[in-house]
Amino acid sequence: MIALGLLLPAVLLSGCASLPAEVERVESHALAVSQETAPERIACESVPPPTESGFRLMHSGPLALDARLELIERAERSLDVQHHHIQNDATGRRFVRGLRDAAMRGVRVRLLIDDLHTAGEDKLMLGLLAHGQTENRLFNPFTARNGGLLSRFVASLHEFDRVQRRTHNELFIADGAFAVAGGRNIGDEYYR
Repeated sequence: MIALGLLLPAVLLSGCASLPAEVERVESHALAVSQETAPERIACESVPPPTESGFRLMHSGPLALDARLELIERAERSLDVQHHHIQNDATGRRFVRGLRDAAMRGVRVRLLIDDLHTAGEDKLMLGLLAHGQTENRLFNPFTARNGGLLSRFVASLHEFDRVQRRTHNELFIADGAFAVAGGRNIGDEYYR
Protein backbone atom coordinates (compact mmCIF):
# COMPACT_ATOMS: atom_id res chain seq x y z
CA MET A 1 0.00 0.00 0.00
CA ILE A 2 2.89 2.37 0.78
CA ALA A 3 4.45 1.64 -2.61
CA LEU A 4 1.17 2.53 -4.31
CA GLY A 5 1.00 5.73 -2.27
CA LEU A 6 4.48 6.70 -3.49
CA LEU A 7 3.90 5.64 -7.07
CA LEU A 8 0.70 7.65 -7.55
CA PRO A 9 2.29 11.09 -6.87
CA ALA A 10 5.26 10.13 -9.04
CA VAL A 11 2.96 9.23 -11.93
CA LEU A 12 0.98 12.44 -11.51
CA LEU A 13 4.15 14.54 -11.39
CA SER A 14 5.52 12.81 -14.48
CA GLY A 15 2.89 14.69 -16.49
CA CYS A 16 4.69 17.93 -15.59
CA ALA A 17 7.92 16.85 -17.26
CA SER A 18 8.19 17.02 -21.01
CA LEU A 19 10.71 17.80 -23.68
CA PRO A 20 10.62 21.29 -25.17
CA ALA A 21 8.45 21.50 -28.28
CA GLU A 22 10.36 24.26 -30.04
CA VAL A 23 14.00 23.25 -30.32
CA GLU A 24 16.33 24.48 -33.02
CA ARG A 25 17.51 21.35 -34.79
CA VAL A 26 20.65 21.95 -36.78
CA GLU A 27 20.82 19.67 -39.80
CA SER A 28 23.88 17.51 -40.09
CA HIS A 29 24.93 15.41 -43.06
CA ALA A 30 27.74 13.00 -43.77
CA LEU A 31 30.64 14.50 -45.68
CA ALA A 32 30.98 13.47 -49.30
CA VAL A 33 33.51 10.72 -49.89
CA SER A 34 36.59 11.80 -51.80
CA GLN A 35 40.13 10.53 -52.08
CA GLU A 36 41.62 13.36 -50.03
CA THR A 37 42.45 11.40 -46.88
CA ALA A 38 44.64 8.35 -46.39
CA PRO A 39 41.72 6.17 -45.20
CA GLU A 40 39.69 7.17 -48.27
CA ARG A 41 42.60 6.41 -50.63
CA ILE A 42 43.25 3.05 -48.94
CA ALA A 43 39.56 2.12 -49.18
CA CYS A 44 39.39 3.06 -52.88
CA GLU A 45 42.58 1.13 -53.66
CA SER A 46 41.39 -1.90 -51.67
CA VAL A 47 38.11 -2.55 -53.45
CA PRO A 48 37.90 -6.35 -53.81
CA PRO A 49 37.11 -8.10 -57.06
CA PRO A 50 33.37 -8.48 -57.73
CA THR A 51 33.50 -12.13 -56.63
CA GLU A 52 34.83 -11.26 -53.17
CA SER A 53 33.54 -9.37 -50.17
CA GLY A 54 34.99 -6.26 -48.59
CA PHE A 55 33.83 -7.43 -45.16
CA ARG A 56 36.05 -8.78 -42.43
CA LEU A 57 34.77 -10.38 -39.27
CA MET A 58 36.29 -9.24 -36.00
CA HIS A 59 36.41 -12.46 -34.05
CA SER A 60 37.57 -11.05 -30.71
CA GLY A 61 36.87 -8.13 -28.41
CA PRO A 62 40.45 -6.83 -28.37
CA LEU A 63 40.57 -6.86 -32.19
CA ALA A 64 37.26 -4.99 -32.41
CA LEU A 65 38.42 -2.33 -29.94
CA ASP A 66 41.81 -1.94 -31.62
CA ALA A 67 40.09 -1.48 -35.00
CA ARG A 68 37.92 1.33 -33.65
CA LEU A 69 40.81 3.05 -31.84
CA GLU A 70 43.07 2.78 -34.90
CA LEU A 71 40.37 4.27 -37.13
CA ILE A 72 39.89 7.11 -34.64
CA GLU A 73 43.62 7.81 -34.73
CA ARG A 74 43.86 7.70 -38.52
CA ALA A 75 40.69 9.65 -39.34
CA GLU A 76 41.43 12.93 -41.05
CA ARG A 77 38.01 14.42 -41.86
CA SER A 78 35.14 12.76 -40.05
CA LEU A 79 34.03 10.18 -37.51
CA ASP A 80 30.36 9.21 -37.45
CA VAL A 81 29.65 7.12 -34.35
CA GLN A 82 26.37 5.60 -33.17
CA HIS A 83 26.26 3.48 -30.02
CA HIS A 84 23.64 2.28 -27.58
CA HIS A 85 25.90 2.64 -24.55
CA ILE A 86 29.33 4.03 -23.73
CA GLN A 87 30.29 3.02 -20.22
CA ASN A 88 32.32 5.25 -17.93
CA ASP A 89 35.07 2.66 -17.43
CA ALA A 90 38.60 2.29 -18.80
CA THR A 91 37.43 1.30 -22.29
CA GLY A 92 34.74 3.97 -22.48
CA ARG A 93 37.08 6.71 -21.29
CA ARG A 94 39.78 5.58 -23.74
CA PHE A 95 37.24 5.62 -26.59
CA VAL A 96 35.84 9.06 -25.68
CA ARG A 97 39.37 10.43 -25.18
CA GLY A 98 40.22 9.23 -28.71
CA LEU A 99 37.15 10.99 -30.12
CA ARG A 100 38.10 14.15 -28.21
CA ASP A 101 41.68 14.02 -29.52
CA ALA A 102 40.39 13.55 -33.07
CA ALA A 103 38.15 16.61 -32.67
CA MET A 104 41.10 18.61 -31.34
CA ARG A 105 43.11 17.85 -34.49
CA GLY A 106 40.22 19.04 -36.68
CA VAL A 107 38.22 15.86 -37.38
CA ARG A 108 34.47 16.40 -37.33
CA VAL A 109 33.05 13.97 -34.76
CA ARG A 110 29.34 13.15 -34.76
CA LEU A 111 28.15 10.98 -31.87
CA LEU A 112 24.63 9.60 -31.52
CA ILE A 113 24.09 7.75 -28.27
CA ASP A 114 20.95 6.27 -26.74
CA ASP A 115 19.85 8.28 -23.69
CA LEU A 116 18.96 5.11 -21.76
CA HIS A 117 22.30 4.83 -19.95
CA THR A 118 23.50 8.45 -19.92
CA ALA A 119 22.20 9.42 -16.45
CA GLY A 120 25.15 10.53 -14.39
CA GLU A 121 27.48 10.41 -17.41
CA ASP A 122 27.21 14.07 -18.38
CA LYS A 123 30.86 14.83 -17.56
CA LEU A 124 32.05 12.02 -19.81
CA MET A 125 30.03 13.33 -22.74
CA LEU A 126 30.41 17.06 -22.11
CA GLY A 127 34.17 16.79 -22.61
CA LEU A 128 33.49 16.11 -26.28
CA LEU A 129 31.34 19.21 -26.70
CA ALA A 130 34.18 21.52 -25.69
CA HIS A 131 35.51 21.25 -29.24
CA GLY A 132 33.78 22.88 -32.20
CA GLN A 133 34.22 19.79 -34.36
CA THR A 134 31.90 17.64 -32.24
CA GLU A 135 28.16 17.06 -32.51
CA ASN A 136 26.67 14.98 -29.68
CA ARG A 137 23.06 13.91 -29.95
CA LEU A 138 20.85 11.77 -27.74
CA PHE A 139 18.57 9.20 -29.28
CA ASN A 140 15.08 9.41 -27.80
CA PRO A 141 15.95 11.52 -24.74
CA PHE A 142 14.24 11.24 -21.39
CA THR A 143 12.62 14.31 -19.86
CA ALA A 144 14.64 13.89 -16.64
CA ARG A 145 18.43 14.21 -16.74
CA ASN A 146 19.06 13.20 -13.13
CA GLY A 147 18.29 10.08 -11.16
CA GLY A 148 18.50 6.43 -11.97
CA LEU A 149 16.90 4.53 -14.79
CA LEU A 150 13.70 3.81 -12.84
CA SER A 151 13.13 7.45 -11.87
CA ARG A 152 13.79 8.57 -15.45
CA PHE A 153 11.18 6.09 -16.74
CA VAL A 154 8.70 7.16 -14.03
CA ALA A 155 9.17 10.82 -15.00
CA SER A 156 8.38 9.83 -18.58
CA LEU A 157 5.42 7.49 -17.99
CA HIS A 158 3.10 9.81 -19.89
CA GLU A 159 5.35 9.23 -22.94
CA PHE A 160 5.92 5.50 -22.47
CA ASP A 161 5.27 4.67 -26.13
CA ARG A 162 8.09 7.03 -27.08
CA VAL A 163 10.70 6.31 -24.40
CA GLN A 164 10.45 2.54 -24.63
CA ARG A 165 11.89 2.73 -28.17
CA ARG A 166 15.67 2.45 -27.90
CA THR A 167 18.43 2.10 -30.46
CA HIS A 168 20.70 -0.90 -30.28
CA ASN A 169 22.45 -0.05 -33.52
CA GLU A 170 26.21 0.14 -33.37
CA LEU A 171 27.89 1.94 -36.26
CA PHE A 172 31.30 3.53 -36.59
CA ILE A 173 32.43 5.23 -39.82
CA ALA A 174 35.82 6.87 -40.36
CA ASP A 175 36.22 9.39 -43.20
CA GLY A 176 33.20 7.85 -44.93
CA ALA A 177 35.53 5.07 -46.06
CA PHE A 178 35.84 2.44 -43.32
CA ALA A 179 32.97 1.22 -41.18
CA VAL A 180 32.60 -1.07 -38.20
CA ALA A 181 29.01 -2.22 -37.86
CA GLY A 182 27.11 -4.00 -35.17
CA GLY A 183 27.75 -5.95 -32.11
CA ARG A 184 29.22 -4.17 -29.15
CA ASN A 185 28.57 -1.37 -26.75
CA ILE A 186 31.67 0.50 -25.59
CA GLY A 187 32.78 -0.89 -22.23
CA ASP A 188 35.32 -3.19 -20.61
CA GLU A 189 33.01 -6.22 -20.59
CA TYR A 190 32.59 -6.13 -24.38
CA TYR A 191 36.26 -6.03 -25.35
CA ARG A 192 37.98 -8.71 -23.23
